[in-house]
Amino acid sequence: NDSQNLTFTVEVHNGLITDPDGKTFTWNTTRVREWVSGEETILNILDDEFLINGDAHGTTSKGNDFSMDITAPLQVAVACPWIKSGTLDITVGTNTLTVDYGDGTCDANATATILGATIPFVMKY
Repeated sequence: NDSQNLTFTVEVHNGLITDPDGKTFTWNTTRVREWVSGEETILNILDDEFLINGDAHGTTSKGNDFSMDITAPLQVAVACPWIKSGTLDITVGTNTLTVDYGDGTCDANATATILGATIPFVMKY
């Protein structure tokens, strides 16, 4: 890319999951992953970090349309089990949930904001 970082794109077109009861979940997505740290140390994957941008949309198993937009790049690191920073908006119907993953610290803390209320939560793995 313009920053001389390696990028790769993940695309799903007409993705479909069907549960045992026959309900379906469909989605389309395009995400771009930018390798921002660790490329020069090919034998040490623990220093690798990526920024993820993109969006998704589809229909839930209950027939509700949804969309997901990454509004600030998601920062992920191989050595960290959680998303370190970034924000995304998830919209189902007319309600939008904003998830903020923090300031770049490798911790499990994040916040969710919906209908004007912000709720802290702890990610689990």
